[in-house]
Order: sequence, then C-alpha cells, then structure tokens
Amino acid sequence: MGVTGNKFAILAIHCPHYYGDSIKFHDNVIVGPIDLNETMSSGFEEFIGISESEEIKSCNLGFISYMSSDHPDMIDKESSELYDKISILIWILLVFRIHIIGRPYIIKGFLEEGKFIARMVHPFGHVIYWEQFPFRLAKVHALKQIGDVRQMYMEKSNDRKHWRFRRGLEMMLKGFTEPRADERIVYFVRSLEALFFLQKKEGEKQFADRMSLIVDLSHMPLFANRLYTARNAVLHMNGLWRNRKRYQKRTKFKTEIDQYLHVTALVACEVYFRILSRKSTYASFSRDDSITQYWLNMPKRSWVFSEKIDVKLLEETARREQYDHFGYY
Repeated sequence: MGVTGNKFAILAIHCPHYYGDSIKFHDNVIVGPIDLNETMSSGFEEFIGISESEEIKSCNLGFISYMSSDHPDMIDKESSELYDKISILIWILLVFRIHIIGRPYIIKGFLEEGKFIARMVHPFGHVIYWEQFPFRLAKVHALKQIGDVRQMYMEKSNDRKHWRFRRGLEMMLKGFTEPRADERIVYFVRSLEALFFLQKKEGEKQFADRMSLIVDLSHMPLFANRLYTARNAVLHMNGLWRNRKRYQKRTKFKTEIDQYLHVTALVACEVYFRILSRKSTYASFSRDDSITQYWLNMPKRSWVFSEKIDVKLLEETARREQYDHFGYY
C-alpha cells in the first residue's frame, strides 16, 4: 500500500463492498485493501489469540498511519500520535453509513522485512446494523470525501471547546455497537442532544422543536415527543416496558421501538454528515460556545440546511445505489 515508515497504526475493518485502489490522505495516512493473512507476522496468533486473530485477518480495508522512528518497536508518544490520526475515522465511517461487518480494530506496531509486527491491539465493539438500515457502499469517491472530512476535523480536534461535538460522535459509536435496542435509542438521541443545546426543564419541548426544524415529520407528528419520552424512560431506569399498556400485541410495541431506532439513527447520521460536509456549517457546530450561540440567536423556523431531512428519500437513495452496484436491493 505504499507505506514507507517503520512504525504504524492500522484501523482495520471488514468492509464487504470495497473494490478500489489505495488512496493517500494528508499527513502520512493511506487507505486501501489489505490482506492481513499475508502481511501480519507469523507470531500474531500467539500475541492476540487464534479466534481474535482470525477475526482481525478477515478485515479487508485498512487505514494506515505511519512514520519513520528511531524506536519503532516501542509503544510510546509516537504510537499515540499515529493512533489519533486514524481513530476518528471509525466515527466518520459511521456518519457516512459505510457498511462495516463485525468489529473494527486498531493495531499498533512496527514494520520489519515487509511484515507488520503487532505490539498492541484496540478492538471496538461489534458494529450492528439492522436489516432495513440503508448503508452506503465504500466507493473511492466516498473514501476521498472521508479523507477531506478527517483533515477538517483534525484541525479542531485539540480544541478543548470541541467537547460537545466529539461527545456526540462518541454517543453515535455507542449507538451502533450497543446490543440492546432501548439503550441504542438513548445513545442516538444523546448524539443529537450534543448539537441541540437543550435547556433545563425545556428538554422535551426544545428537542421536538429542533427535530421539526431539521426532519420532515409530517407523517408522524408526535414522533419527536414520544422519542424523548422513551429516552427519559430508559435513561432513568424505568424501561420501555411500562408503555406496553398502549399495545394489544407485543409485535406492535416492537414495531414502534424499531421505528424509533431506525429513524433516530438515520437522522443522527445525516445531521452529522451534513455538518461535516461543509466547512461553514462545521464552524457553527464545532465548538461548544458556537453551538450555544447558534440556538440562542437562531431566527425562528430557520436551519442551516435549506432542505429538511427526508428519511424515506435517504432509504430510497441507498437502495438505488445498491441496485446500481449489485443488480438487486
């Protein structure tokens, strides 16, 4: 893949629909197809364990940060710098809704005689998609855009007043890796709350108002209020089961919970995607104080994007892309 240094960190993912060549980002980061069966050292299985090494070796797409080092075999500040360059990419990949299977890994180590020697492995949680989730394919143009977004984000990443935006991305990652559906709903709602600046005692009303500004909810007018009520029930350990009295059948209850999860995840991804796709918009949400000022000074019924998010349109666009690529949905 054109790695020229002797010290590296790899974000390795199993991405079943990537067929492109290698792409070079700025500051010594490269992305492309990887074959860890061929490039990992023979002692890798002993280092990490046979079952986990098999899962890691199933990864076929790698984001590699690298450098030349006088101490390549040491895990030190240089290793942390390499890690920081690529760790943000897992969030951006999820925001872009790129199809990922299983667990992503970050591997730190060094290069010796053309082989990657692992010194430390950081596993993420299993990325969990549901059947109806409209993922995007990892095409070359999408990865180039991800590289541009990464560069823009890295310029702000060390700003201490960048906490809310970063925390929102962390909540999104938890939403995609948490196995319980009710907890996942909470994480996706909180990822939106990071951008919404909800004031005390006004949470539900302001959340519903802000959702109505950014999402077309005309076909489900009480969705945002019920979603925030569900968020509160789970967050305060009351559980969603108390609301089952409204349903004659368990299947109807499950259908509504699935809808909460599906719509909220899509909206959260699309909001962060739109913000990160434009520097001017990112400037309004990248700092805690700019988020606060945006909502305090926002003219009534206005939003930074001219068009509201249409969940059905997002689903149809993804299906069309999959059909054009595979010949079926």
